[in-house]
Amino acid sequence: MAYDNSLGPQHSQFQPSLKQLDNDASEQISSQNDDSQAQSMSSVQPNNSAKPPSQLQGKQIDESELPKAQSMSSAKSAKVNSDFMASLKDAQKLSDDFVAVMTDKKVPAHVRNVMTVLDNAYDQFDFSRKKTDLDKGEFTKEAYRAALMKGAHIEFQDGGALLQELLKQGGQHEDGVKAQDGHFYNRKGESSHYFEYNTKSLFTTDYSYKQTNQYGADLGHAAKNSGAKPWVGHLLIGNTINHSLDKSIDSNWAKGNTFVQFENNGTASKMDKYVYHGSDYGSHRYNAKQQVGPMGVIEASEKPDKLTHLVATPSNNDI
Repeated sequence: MAYDNSLGPQHSQFQPSLKQLDNDASEQISSQNDDSQAQSMSSVQPNNSAKPPSQLQGKQIDESELPKAQSMSSAKSAKVNSDFMASLKDAQKLSDDFVAVMTDKKVPAHVRNVMTVLDNAYDQFDFSRKKTDLDKGEFTKEAYRAALMKGAHIEFQDGGALLQELLKQGGQHEDGVKAQDGHFYNRKGESSHYFEYNTKSLFTTDYSYKQTNQYGADLGHAAKNSGAKPWVGHLLIGNTINHSLDKSIDSNWAKGNTFVQFENNGTASKMDKYVYHGSDYGSHRYNAKQQVGPMGVIEASEKPDKLTHLVATPSNNDI
C-alpha cells in the first residue's frame, strides 16, 4: 500500500511524492494479489467439491436473514458510538476550516503537505471505535476532519508507514531544536503517550526511559504567521508500542504502528509548554479527560482507563 497524497482538482494542485512500503509489505501485497488471481481463475472452472455458503461449517443459513444481520450490525455501531457521533454535529464547519488551511497557498508547503497526507489517509483506511466499526456513510470525511481538529487519538495499523510519510513531508529539526515553523521536532519525553515509567527510583520518573519515538509540529503557528486562518494547533505523531515484543530485550518494542492527534498547543516555546499547553491539560482534566484539540474536545483517548480512540485498518481496496 502506498499513500496517495493528491488532493484532486477541487482542492490544491499540490501533489506530494508517494511513499512505498517496505519490501516485506510489498511481498505481502504481491502474495495477496496472486491469491486473488488464483481465486478468480478458479471461479470460472467447475468445482464439484465446493459447497454453497449456506452449508458451510455444517450450519444452514437463510440468505434472506443476511440483510437483517447487516442492519443489526449497523444499529449496534450507531448505539455504541452515538455520543461520539453527536459530538461531531459541527463536522461540516470544522471540515471547511481544515480544508481552508490545507489549500491556502500562503501556508508553507510542508504544512499543507502534512495536512494533505492526513486527509488522504481517510480514503485508504477503515475506522472503528470501542471495537465497533464506524460506517463511512455516517463517519464521513467531514466527520474525520472534525475528529482530527477536536484532538481525536487515532492509531493507524500500518507498521509505522504513515509516520514516516508525515516526517518526510513535514521535515525534521535536529534533536533538541524546537521552532514554531511547522517542521517536526522531537517530543520524546514530553508526552504522556506510549511510555513506561523508570522504576529504578521511587522518587523520579523519566518519561524517555522507555517511550516510543514521538514528534510534534506547530502547524498552527506556521499557518498563522503566513496570515492563514483558522487555528489548527499542534500535531503530535509517533509510534505505538509493539506489544508482541519483549521490552526488556528487544529495542524494536517501540516501533509499532502510527498514532496521530492534534493538540491545541505544542511545547516549542516556554510560553506554549508551561502556560498554554498546561492550560490545555487543565481543560483535559476538567472535561473528564477528553482530548483537547484546536477546535474543541472529544471522547477519543487511547489511555487504558478510556480506550475510546479510533483504530484505522487498511481498506480492502488497498490490499
